[in-house]
Amino acid sequence: RAAGGHTVYLSSNFEQPYIQAFFSLLPPPPTQPVADAADPGLRRLGMLVLDPGSAERTAATGDILVLAASDPPPPDPVAVVDTEFAPTDPLARNAKAVPLVYVYRVG
Repeated sequence: RAAGGHTVYLSSNFEQPYIQAFFSLLPPPPTQPVADAADPGLRRLGMLVLDPGSAERTAATGDILVLAASDPPPPDPVAVVDTEFAPTDPLARNAKAVPLVYVYRVG
């Protein structure tokens, strides 16, 4: 895992960010009924959903920020770990890939 035991901060500007996290990482189900399944599941995965500014202020060295392309980039020191692009039209010859998500590691 890219986080290596560090916290992963998901931008609150994503629509339902926990859904993608759960499908990608498959947290174990709760051991008892819960009123809100998103927060306990995210905690088990070492993830938090915060607004980008709060995430940047809270993140420590080694933590991961997963931000929408529309979010302001975090201040240095950060390193881009990954960029996820929107699908492109395979029939459009010069279609440019548009970034949707940037993943940063706090340095």
